[in-house]
Amino acid sequence: MWRKRSPQNTTPVNGLPLHSAQALDQTQRQPSWRASLAVRGMTCGSCANTIIHSLEQNSGWKVSVNLLANEATVEYHGAKADVSRVVGAIQDLGYEAVLDQVVRVDETRVDEPSDGSRTVEIRVDGFRCGFCPARVIGALESCSQGDVDVLTEPTLAQPIVKIRYTPDAPRFTIRHILAAVERADENFAVHLYKPPSLEERSKQVAVRQQGDLLNRLILTAIITIPTFVVGIIYMTSVPEDDPGRIWLMEPWRVGIGRAQFILLALSTPVFFWPAAIFHKRAIKGIVVMWRRSSETPFLQRFYRFGSMDLLVSLGTGVAYLSSCAQMIAAAVDRPKHVDESSFYFDTVVFLTLFLLLGRLIESYSKSRAGDAVESLVKLRPTTAILVDTGDGAQTRDTIVPVDHLEINDRVRIPHGASPPCDGVIAQGETKFDESSLTGESRLIKKFPGDPVYSGTVNKDSPILVQITGIAGHSMLDKIVRIVREGQANRAPVEKIADRLTAYFVPIITLIAIVTWVVWLALGLTGAVPGHFLGEEPSGSWVAFSLRFAIAVFVVACPCGLALAAPTALFVGGGLAAKHGILVKGGGEAFEKASHVDCVVFDKTGTLTMGGEPKVTDSLLALDHARVFSGQRDTFLAALQAIEESSSHPIAKAIVSFCNSQTDRSSQLQVSVSNVEELPGKGLKATAAYSSNETPDVRRGVDIAVGNEALMADLKVIIPTDVVTTLQTWKSEAKSIALVAIQTNDPNNDGSPCDSGSTLISKAGSATTISSTPAPNDWTIAAAFSTADPVRPEAPIVVHTLREGGIDVWMLSGDNVTTAHAVASQIGIPESNVIAGVLPTEKHERIAWLQSTLKAALRHQRHARTESRTRPLWPWVLGRRGNAKSPEQELEEGERGQGNGERQLEEKAGQTNNADGDITQHDTGRRATIAMVGDGINDAAALNTADVGVAVGSGSDVAIASAGFVLISDNLGTMVTLLDLSRAVLRRIKFNFAWAVVYNLIAVPVAAGCFYPIVVKGGAAGANHDGGGAGMEMGEETRVRLEPEWAALAMAASSISVVLSSLALRSRWLGIGFRARKADGQAP
Repeated sequence: MWRKRSPQNTTPVNGLPLHSAQALDQTQRQPSWRASLAVRGMTCGSCANTIIHSLEQNSGWKVSVNLLANEATVEYHGAKADVSRVVGAIQDLGYEAVLDQVVRVDETRVDEPSDGSRTVEIRVDGFRCGFCPARVIGALESCSQGDVDVLTEPTLAQPIVKIRYTPDAPRFTIRHILAAVERADENFAVHLYKPPSLEERSKQVAVRQQGDLLNRLILTAIITIPTFVVGIIYMTSVPEDDPGRIWLMEPWRVGIGRAQFILLALSTPVFFWPAAIFHKRAIKGIVVMWRRSSETPFLQRFYRFGSMDLLVSLGTGVAYLSSCAQMIAAAVDRPKHVDESSFYFDTVVFLTLFLLLGRLIESYSKSRAGDAVESLVKLRPTTAILVDTGDGAQTRDTIVPVDHLEINDRVRIPHGASPPCDGVIAQGETKFDESSLTGESRLIKKFPGDPVYSGTVNKDSPILVQITGIAGHSMLDKIVRIVREGQANRAPVEKIADRLTAYFVPIITLIAIVTWVVWLALGLTGAVPGHFLGEEPSGSWVAFSLRFAIAVFVVACPCGLALAAPTALFVGGGLAAKHGILVKGGGEAFEKASHVDCVVFDKTGTLTMGGEPKVTDSLLALDHARVFSGQRDTFLAALQAIEESSSHPIAKAIVSFCNSQTDRSSQLQVSVSNVEELPGKGLKATAAYSSNETPDVRRGVDIAVGNEALMADLKVIIPTDVVTTLQTWKSEAKSIALVAIQTNDPNNDGSPCDSGSTLISKAGSATTISSTPAPNDWTIAAAFSTADPVRPEAPIVVHTLREGGIDVWMLSGDNVTTAHAVASQIGIPESNVIAGVLPTEKHERIAWLQSTLKAALRHQRHARTESRTRPLWPWVLGRRGNAKSPEQELEEGERGQGNGERQLEEKAGQTNNADGDITQHDTGRRATIAMVGDGINDAAALNTADVGVAVGSGSDVAIASAGFVLISDNLGTMVTLLDLSRAVLRRIKFNFAWAVVYNLIAVPVAAGCFYPIVVKGGAAGANHDGGGAGMEMGEETRVRLEPEWAALAMAASSISVVLSSLALRSRWLGIGFRARKADGQAP
């Protein structure tokens, strides 16, 4: 029964009809999956665009294609089994798709299970009957050393068992499990099974594709030899009275010479097998687009279709089919003589030969350009020397596969060998070459307890290493994963190629058709002189104009446009990994890094060494604070107990200091409660303690430990003498930690304490503090200074960056004086220092720089002297003159904030030259900001910056937020990163320019635009004479590109683009990339 739709069924939801909104909501509720596939048959950007465009016609599908790696990634909603639709859709287009894996998009990668368990697959060869799988299960269940859970049982058809177990080396390992299964049957051959990775599958796809192309090329080359003899030599070079030429040229059937029938027999197998690789994909692409279920808009089918295969197929197809049509027409009309120039059978053979040769060279070159991941994987050894203690005290060395190692196993690393997995040195001292991972050429001294990494090389004495990370979870594996993920990220500049190649085939098809029609019309109407045909009859205008159209089909090449960016980016990614730089952000990160105008460094851990800081100076003012008067050890014990609840490096330094200063024999009772972390400032807590004199009486006191900002919030009384001491420490580039206390003792009457002397533990100097604080006020109790030395290469790196026209800033949560002292050591002007910033504010400062600074002209040198103007806000302002209290500094900073902003806005478009004169260099666009950091508190700033660069020794959160990761702690790598990014972008632009210029010149030449031009005295072009393709050497030559040479030019175009990108690997000046040293000189 038909029922009228109720009004609510058509109510729009967020601008969509209700049924569309419901469908969208239903799609969003379905789980999302990510399928990774290896794709065979992609040859150019048009192929990639065809796959992307066709698959994205399906609702909710997101497609990414990696042309060089022969990979595709598809995200879709629905069931996991729907991946078969993805594979089928790619195969319908004429490409081979091999599924690698399907994972939930919202799944979180867990490299190592938290419970220490390990999941593996074991392949058991040698099954003979139905009882063999049961024997395997029985053997696994009988393992007495540990528990083994069988997740997937083996079968006769699939002899692979999946298990989960908890290793306990050396008592219970995967080696014991494999041995137990082998003992179950003497015919069993047991080994760990690892499915091929996506790189291995893609490599196999590439090898098969190259093998297929080679077979087709060999057959075509064999057929080309007789074709060249008949179609070229006998047609052009043999005298006309030669008996062989007369026999070949004289009419044999229906006015056609024997030569054309021989060429038909030779070209037919070439057209239907070697050239079929082009025809099949071209036809499938058209059929898929025009089938009934196609979702491609109807009008779009006329202006966005096809790939390079279609152009090649049209070129060879027109040549072959038009020649066959001429034969059929001759059989019908039976003329006495048919002109040889009407046939193009030899053209089909030569076209296919050059096209296949170009495809093979291009495929090999692309695999060379995209081998960054493969070169990293080769660094990993496949076997290890296991040091097995067995059941006795003696040890024995056993060579085992790397996959058989477990955590806590011990392996021997001889001289010249690489650790099979990550670990720590258990015995011995040596030197390691870590250049393969970090790019650092100098050898690194290693001692017991130091970490070593798979892929590095032992260059000195043999050592014993205890494994800390099994195969698949090493730093090398993480690097490989990051490089792979970075290669999947496309650069914005690649979108230009996508737009060009998307409409390239329709445009070239239109130009070819117009070329044929125009030349045919000009010839038939007499608009062009008849001598253009030479001695050919007027009926040959059809064949004459057809050669121009075939040349246009063949010479046009979108491959160069599509390969211009990805090949350069792949080579750049490999070079970056070689120099210890991981490109997480892929092409987009490279492109942004090439435009960096300003680099902002985090101070602690980036510009400084960032290790465990040490307390260098201390000041205890216990008499002034009343509480703990005369109880130095009690105070230090309470302070230590409070700081132990914090993981901050300065807190650890204070804990170490207190531990070294207290009497360990004392029996002090200290408990801590009400701990409150104050991000970017410090912490507060309550300490309850009992003194030695009155152990039954417990006293409570509030203790605050932090920086001057925390003291200002608590309104702590800081005597002038203490402030003077603090200023001295800060001028020495030391960080300050202050301790304030507030009594919780109800018996405290607030009576003043006698003033006393306070010992400053530096050079034996002392300061006397006399003050009478009010009851229950926060009062200063102690002050500490910690030192974090500057990295030795930091001044050179800063100088090199500024010499290259890049502005350098420093961002720090430390106090202004300390930040300025560090900046002065490394050459950063005080005006470029942003200090006193809370962790939650760092990203705001980056955003502020992005909105304020303007880009500088790249050709101007940035030799700026220190600014004469007083800088900016409280966190930028450099203090000079008499010391002031924190309250005064804060008040003055707030008053000067507006003036400071105006000063920076004026300064944003200016640069001081060497003489101190200001020259304008504002380009009108905002500056591109790069942020370099290492800590968790830098993650938001790294995300906000245009280019986030994480130091490899930093936190996982910072690394996850960055576009680049510096494996080495050496800041000189930052100079290499920026230089390499610019070199890659320049090569991309050069490749694009070359590909565009080639097509702009080659297509008009192939279309015959310059054919009326006559060049005298040489061979200026290729001219068709008779039935062959040859170079006409004579006094007059017309500028023309024959189809055969057009095919060769097309192949040379794409190959030259790939070779141009590969040239980045060379060290030739002006052609390849050479990393500079930090002083700006090439190594």
